[in-house]
Amino acid sequence: MIDQNSSWTTTIPTTVPSGNYLIRFETIALHSLPAQFYPECAQIVITGGGSLAPTSAELVTFPGAYSATDPGLTVDLYSNAAQTETTYVIPGPPMYGSAASGTTSAGGSPTSTATKATTTVATTTTASAPTGTGTVAQYGQCGGSGWAGATACVSPFSCNVVNQYYSQCL
Repeated sequence: MIDQNSSWTTTIPTTVPSGNYLIRFETIALHSLPAQFYPECAQIVITGGGSLAPTSAELVTFPGAYSATDPGLTVDLYSNAAQTETTYVIPGPPMYGSAASGTTSAGGSPTSTATKATTTVATTTTASAPTGTGTVAQYGQCGGSGWAGATACVSPFSCNVVNQYYSQCL
């Protein structure tokens, strides 16, 4: 996501029936375990859609859509194994029928390589950035191996070491 200017594009399959939808998408931060969830929602209207409604297995409720032990939520990014891994198991339910064209993991979710372009919806999120001169806002990064940004936190917060690679204003 960093390489894409903190934005991404996702595909809504043309087979989704016309109607009003609430789509939940989220960033899962794995830089410091346990995983941190940053959910967002968007209301969309699909017109001229298809007729393939999601199955009950493709619909979920929150809480309950994930388990803390799902493989995609327990990845230690700093381990030797993660440095050579080429696939990521997306946590949660299987992808919507016509969107799932790749291999499925043990949990039933396709890997991140299973994408297909049809209709595109672009969403942009912005990460915390330093505020003021040389200070970092609450929850912003303030240190870690290779960090070149500000290291002082706005008052009353202080820079807390989370691990060798990441410190955060808390």
